[in-house]
Amino acid sequence: ATVTMVQDAVENLTLRYIGKGSVTVTTTRSTGALLPGMTVSISAPGVNTQTKTTDASGVAGPFTDLPLGQVFTITASHPGNSFVLQSSTSLTLSTTTATATLALPAFGTVTATITRPNGTLPGANISGQLQQTSGSSFFAQVTTNAASQANFGVVPVGRPFTIRAYRPPSAQGQPSYS
Repeated sequence: ATVTMVQDAVENLTLRYIGKGSVTVTTTRSTGALLPGMTVSISAPGVNTQTKTTDASGVAGPFTDLPLGQVFTITASHPGNSFVLQSSTSLTLSTTTATATLALPAFGTVTATITRPNGTLPGANISGQLQQTSGSSFFAQVTTNAASQANFGVVPVGRPFTIRAYRPPSAQGQPSYS
């Protein structure tokens, strides 16, 4: 309620308690398979943002003490790449319990074994770079492990990427691998 007071006036108001509710969120792959370990947040203007991680069944929540009648933004993201791999929706909380399902874009993982031109393995600490060839600016940079493997983690599917390997700064002046 909004009231404008005038000097020496008395205002008697009747306020209706709107109530609180909760939301439970399920995250899935684009195929419908459940996604455990995803980060889910729920927010609205004037309401503290709540963040939870999905369990083994792809479920996060319940998010509790949410005012009824409020429009909430629910966002689910992959912790390995929250910039690209995320999904959002809006939900008006009109009942004391609500559910939402968010499907993340399709993704996969990329691991590359780096070799020298002669086929031998250079070992650890070779810089690896994965970059989307066109479109968005998706980019990942890692260093190889002792087995000469570069694990770029999760990346969106259906996009062309270029992978390059470079010697560490201490070995500059020697050829790089592509």
